[in-house]
Amino acid sequence: VAVEQARKAANEADDTQEIAQLRREFEEERERLRLQVRQQQTTRKDLNDVQETLHGVKRSATDSLKQCSEMEDMVKGAVDKEAEARKKERTEFVELRHKHTTLEELVKSLRDEFSSHVAMQKSQDEKLRDHSTRRYMEQIDRALALHKTVGDLEQGHRELKDTVVKLPRVS
Repeated sequence: VAVEQARKAANEADDTQEIAQLRREFEEERERLRLQVRQQQTTRKDLNDVQETLHGVKRSATDSLKQCSEMEDMVKGAVDKEAEARKKERTEFVELRHKHTTLEELVKSLRDEFSSHVAMQKSQDEKLRDHSTRRYMEQIDRALALHKTVGDLEQGHRELKDTVVKLPRVS
């Protein structure tokens, strides 16, 4: 009986030790489980944060693509406008060059015409000078002839007077 009780007590002590051991293991498992639950919650939170960030990145990427598309359209529009402006400038340049050439030809023509006019004017001036000189000479000749005639008349008048004075009186 004592042996049985000792066995029983030993078994109970073993059982108590086993229970204590099992309780320790249970507590360790519980603590490990709590840590894993916390770790899982932290991981879940991190995963949610990453998903939120990913959605934000997707929105930003979509917005960036939209802005990029809009900018491409704007650049294409600017390139088209620039090409149109260059084409217009080239056309205007060609027209301006043509007008410039026309003006140069007109200026040359006007210069030639002016030179011709100057030459003609010089010729007319020379003719007028010659004509005026001839008329002046003719007038001088007439004046000299008139002067000679007046001188002849005066001398004839003096001679006549001298002759009339020398004549006897008639009574």
